[in-house]
Amino acid sequence: MNISRAQQAALFFATKVGDLYLVKLMKLFYYLDFISVRETGKSVTNDVYFHLPYGPIPSFIKDNIDSLDLQVKAEEKKILNPNDRSTPVWLQISSVFDGILQLDTKGQGKIAAPVRGQSFDETKLSEYEKGLLADIVIDLGGKTVQQIVDMTHREAPYVQTSPSQAIPYDLAFQLDVKQILPRRTASFDKEMAFSRYVSS
Repeated sequence: MNISRAQQAALFFATKVGDLYLVKLMKLFYYLDFISVRETGKSVTNDVYFHLPYGPIPSFIKDNIDSLDLQVKAEEKKILNPNDRSTPVWLQISSVFDGILQLDTKGQGKIAAPVRGQSFDETKLSEYEKGLLADIVIDLGGKTVQQIVDMTHREAPYVQTSPSQAIPYDLAFQLDVKQILPRRTASFDKEMAFSRYVSS
């Protein structure tokens, strides 16, 4: 798992996409990793994805986002019960996104937003990765959660796996990147993209 890349990608998405519901964030990560595998042979975050009801979900990233949510609940409990001196178990759970992302409630869901003062550090990612992040935001950032969920449900990585099964990255080679990202701007030599990835 490449934690630094996951942190910066999450921060980029949360900064550039308005009302970034958590299901949508998970799908943006899926496209980041699987399109990278399709184009360069390597994942950006190296997370393990599972076939779940809302589509492919990155397990490590989801667990760490969920930890942020548990911390929010713990803080709420502390505010509502100021005389309770015990430390809620939720406060003992840390997340790699602590100090980077915060979760806000909107309607019936949670949205991810950057912590105040946090900004995307482009030095942590390769030129290829930054270009892919930007293209994902351009083509998918404005789509609704349901639109992106429906897209993922029609694609080989989801169709060819069973519920709760880990999704092998080799299914990425069946993705039609031009259909997913019709305005894809990347023009690169695959060998160069791969060498930039492994050297960064």
